[in-house]
Amino acid sequence: MDQTFLFITSLRFCAEMISLSLLFNKLAGFYGILALVTGYSLSFLQLSMYIYSLAALVLLCYLMSHIQKASPLEMVALAWFYLIDTLLNGAYTSFFAISWFLTLSAAAVEKEASAPGAGTMNDTAGFTDPVAGSAADIDGAVPAADGTPSLANGAAFTESVPSILLIVLFNAVRIYFSIILFSYARQALKGYLATKASNRQHLHM
Repeated sequence: MDQTFLFITSLRFCAEMISLSLLFNKLAGFYGILALVTGYSLSFLQLSMYIYSLAALVLLCYLMSHIQKASPLEMVALAWFYLIDTLLNGAYTSFFAISWFLTLSAAAVEKEASAPGAGTMNDTAGFTDPVAGSAADIDGAVPAADGTPSLANGAAFTESVPSILLIVLFNAVRIYFSIILFSYARQALKGYLATKASNRQHLHM
């Protein structure tokens, strides 16, 4: 009999749902590759993320086919794969978040420099409207004392706080899901060893 998660559902069902959510996440790799076809320019980091997503999608489809069978080797591999993917996803998310906060900080510096008597820096800034709008709509963010963008100033925007909290919460949930997958892998391994021991005992008798 399967062990249960919170006495509500089986670990096997949880493993299926967690893997399915990751499957939908990795489907984003297709959209990234399609962006190349349309001529959209991607950075090296974005391209590497999309290529990894496609490779992870193939591996995930293979490992998911063994969840119902509770294959011990594949379940251990699935648990480790999910944990590694969680760490990589956290690294990618952190990098893009840092880039965005620096952009907001730079937009704040531009806004400060465009004040009356601040010179002609506004003519050469070149920020897109959405970023400039974000900086213009949020008051109280203080640019760096030396007039250069900084991570702390970008994260100080009011709209940045919910984003940081969501990133932390999302990664905490994924780590918890990793624990569930390791629990199911342990259960599958114990079941396999118990079956082997039972077969040996039967042959001995």
